[in-house]
Amino acid sequence: MKRRASGFWNVVWTLPVALVLFAGLYVTLFPPAPTPTTQSVPWSTYDTSLAGLDNLYALLEQNYPMRRVADLPSTSTLAVSPGSTVFIAGLHSFDASQVAQLEELIDSGVNVVFALAGAPPPLSVAPLTVSATTVRAEVQVTIDGLLNERVNLSTLRGPIAGIRQFTDLGETLPVVATADGAPVAADAIGKGIAWFLSDPDLLTNRWLYNADNASLPLLVAGAADRPVFFYEPVTPPSPITGFAALPSNVKMALLLLGVAAFVYAVSATSRFGPIERNKRSLEPSRAQYATALGTRLARIEHARRPAGTYLAQRLRRELQRRAATNNPADLREAGRRAGVSDQKINIALSSAAPLLPTAQALAQVLRSNRNMRKDRG
Repeated sequence: MKRRASGFWNVVWTLPVALVLFAGLYVTLFPPAPTPTTQSVPWSTYDTSLAGLDNLYALLEQNYPMRRVADLPSTSTLAVSPGSTVFIAGLHSFDASQVAQLEELIDSGVNVVFALAGAPPPLSVAPLTVSATTVRAEVQVTIDGLLNERVNLSTLRGPIAGIRQFTDLGETLPVVATADGAPVAADAIGKGIAWFLSDPDLLTNRWLYNADNASLPLLVAGAADRPVFFYEPVTPPSPITGFAALPSNVKMALLLLGVAAFVYAVSATSRFGPIERNKRSLEPSRAQYATALGTRLARIEHARRPAGTYLAQRLRRELQRRAATNNPADLREAGRRAGVSDQKINIALSSAAPLLPTAQALAQVLRSNRNMRKDRG
């Protein structure tokens, strides 16, 4: 009964836990409204989101030797040959000393591409304005040294807010012109060229392969096989390996499965180790008890006759109860029904009443009584 009660309560608390675990697994593996979140660094070549420049880096890597630099390039820190190109894209601002550093770099023969956001480019280029989302563009300048190779460019497509363009270039030259301004301008400084891209969003993963946007970086990078550098002050993300590389929903599913396995193990076993059976007090075997008692009394010389006499009297009462009479023949018949031979009955009921035969006869009669009660029960 105790075991049944224990199993019942195991089921009572296991079922709700199993339902909660199943619901958690279902929601984890099949979320109703998945909302992917990506930690992005806009206008970074390390960023693979829509706002990054990962596709731009891969595009140029097909035809140009590529390298990222964490410090602002200068003639003392960047060993580049004339004709190399440096891309500076994103949210950057430069003080007077940095502008002088960049002018010195360009004057040495390095081409620097400025695709800045949120602030006007350095080197005296006017602020930006916003035009339509899709504009017709035309390569305007083909001066030797500024454009050695003409790139087919006719249409640009950008963000919904519109494409930012230069409207007042000052001394710079419009390289790509539209009806509202110039998305690309250039200025020759010494042996190098300063390129200005009005809208860095045109180079992002979201817009690079729209219309002719991919032609812009090829236009300013020039001939193939020239080294191209990207100014990247952003620390690259460290690679994630092992268990940490698994998606969060897979980790949660494994955790819930582990909890479910633990709950099942606890509910299936009442305790650790071998099963302990329920204890109940058992009555001593009457035959063994009578035989042991008779054997012990037989060892006592002075108690032999009184013990035999007592057991003979007890045996006679049992036989009289079964036969409902004191007739010796009926007593022997009652003994035979109990499995005791007539010889043992005669010896046990004699005046001598030996101890051991009398005890054996009494034990047999008592065992017969117990079997009869079991059969009735």
